[in-house]
Amino acid sequence: MSIGLVSLSANPGYAADDEVIVQGNVICLVYDKKGNVTPLIATGPCDKYPPHQHILVTKEGTVYNLQGLEDGLVKIAKMPQKTDVKIKGKVEGNQYGWILVVD
Repeated sequence: MSIGLVSLSANPGYAADDEVIVQGNVICLVYDKKGNVTPLIATGPCDKYPPHQHILVTKEGTVYNLQGLEDGLVKIAKMPQKTDVKIKGKVEGNQYGWILVVD
């Protein structure tokens, strides 16, 4: 699954291979049987939902598509809190969107 993201904010300014901590809200993008996507901020672990994509939105409005190894993504799904969280990873992207690669 690939999701195109557009960020209206400026380049976050991270160097290519720097590991950074990004703070914001984790949004679950949950699909229904008709293929529609419902964005939601889970109030607890979201691993009970079918497999789905996550994005992180900062207070400044920068949107990061969360990607990485399965272990890192499972940790995000099992996080008890999805608001105002800090996630460590490497930032990749360009003017069209940002990816936070988590371990």
